[in-house]
Amino acid sequence: MYDAYWGLNRRPFDATDESEFYYPAQSHQIALLKLRYAIEQRAGAGLLVGEAGVGKTLLARLLQNQLSDDHQPIAHVAFPPPDFGDLIRGVTDQIAGRGDADETLDRTSARLEAALREAADEERRPLLVIDEAQVIERPADLDRLRMLFSFQRCGAPLLGLVLVAQPRFLSSLQLAPQLEPHFTAKCVVQPFGLDETISYVQHRLAAAGSDRPIFTDRALELIHRHADGAARRINRLCDLSMLIGYADELSAIDADQILAVVNELSFAA
Repeated sequence: MYDAYWGLNRRPFDATDESEFYYPAQSHQIALLKLRYAIEQRAGAGLLVGEAGVGKTLLARLLQNQLSDDHQPIAHVAFPPPDFGDLIRGVTDQIAGRGDADETLDRTSARLEAALREAADEERRPLLVIDEAQVIERPADLDRLRMLFSFQRCGAPLLGLVLVAQPRFLSSLQLAPQLEPHFTAKCVVQPFGLDETISYVQHRLAAAGSDRPIFTDRALELIHRHADGAARRINRLCDLSMLIGYADELSAIDADQILAVVNELSFAA
C-alpha cells in the first residue's frame, strides 16, 4: 500500500524469511557458523536458542539453504506434535515418503532407518530441524528423542538434528541428562543492540529499494527501546509507522509516529 509513496519496490518490514532481508548481526552470524560446523562435520546435534521474535526461524531457513545436497532431504517440523509417534511419522514422511495411515510406530521407525541407511550409502546425511521445540517439555518425551541418534553407522548418527527453541527449553533439557550431551553446538541468539537495530532497519529499507533515510535518529532510538531489540517487534513498529506516515503524507518518520504506534499496540493488548 505505502511502498510506492516511500519510493520502495516492496514492503520492507513484511513478516518474511527471505534471505535478502537477513541482517548479519554478530550473534546470528556466530550461531549460523557453529550450526553449519556441527552439521557439516557430523559433530553432533545443534541447539539454537533465543527469545521469541529474534530471528531464530530465519536462521534455521538460511542454514538449510546454505547446506549442500549431502544433507538432503531436510525435514522441517514446526511446533512438534505432543505425541512422539506423530512426530516420528511426520519426520519419516518427509524423509522416506508417506507411509500407510495405519502404519505402526515400529514399521515407521524401520522405514526411517532404511531411508537413512540408503542415504548413507550415497554419502548423504539428512537433516531434521524441529522449530519451537520448547513445547517438548516432559522428560520422558525428551528422552525419546534419543531414538533419533540410535540410527548409526560406525558410531556416527545417520540423521543430523537441529532444535530451535525459546530459552525455557534449556531448563527442560537439564531434566534429560542422557540427551543433553548429544548437543555439541549450543547457540544463543541475542536481541539487537541499538547500533544493530539502526543498521537492521536501514538494511531492510535498502533491500526494498530505499535510497534515503526514512526514520529520524530519535525514531530509531524509540523503535529499539520499545521493541527490546527483537526483529519481529521492530518490523511491526516500522511497518505501522510507515503506514501512518503515508496516510499523513509525511516526508519522514519521527518520534511522534513511533509513539502513536506504541500507544495503539498497548491499547490493543
